[in-house]
Amino acid sequence: MEKLLLLLMPVLFFILVTDDVQAQSVTSEAQEHHLFLELSGSGGLYSVNYERAVKPLTYLRVGASYLYAGNFEVQFPDGEFRRSTHALTLPVFLSRLIGKKNHYLELGAGVIPNVFLDDRDVSSDTRNEFYLYGGLVAGYRYQPAQRGITLRAGFTPWFTFDALSSSFGLSIGYRF
Repeated sequence: MEKLLLLLMPVLFFILVTDDVQAQSVTSEAQEHHLFLELSGSGGLYSVNYERAVKPLTYLRVGASYLYAGNFEVQFPDGEFRRSTHALTLPVFLSRLIGKKNHYLELGAGVIPNVFLDDRDVSSDTRNEFYLYGGLVAGYRYQPAQRGITLRAGFTPWFTFDALSSSFGLSIGYRF
């Protein structure tokens, strides 16, 4: 986990310290909130996310995704396929927007904790698995100047030291 955080630190540092000369006023940007549904992105099949501006055009995002599939097969970072019945994913990201008016390039990095639970009544095979992934996001965001509908589309790879996977996420939300 420490190695993963060391890999993400340069990206997070860039996001926090870069000054955006096109930033809008601090008062209008610093209090914004977003709620959005993301499909096939950092949270897996879907995730529900809350995001808050921590600086103008810089956002901290926390999301959650829960999947109950009865008995589905998951490929774990060690390459093995195992059966699981529940999956909980909690993406946490820091993102920076670069652009003008309503159209932005979104760049971000974060961590994606995943918990796979097995509630089958087979004591010898029952396993609960926890994995921590690193994640990146690079994509387009449509965001109105004030309240309103937001749209996002982006490349959302996740990684460990042993595995790399990529996905493309779409989201729709509301800025308030």
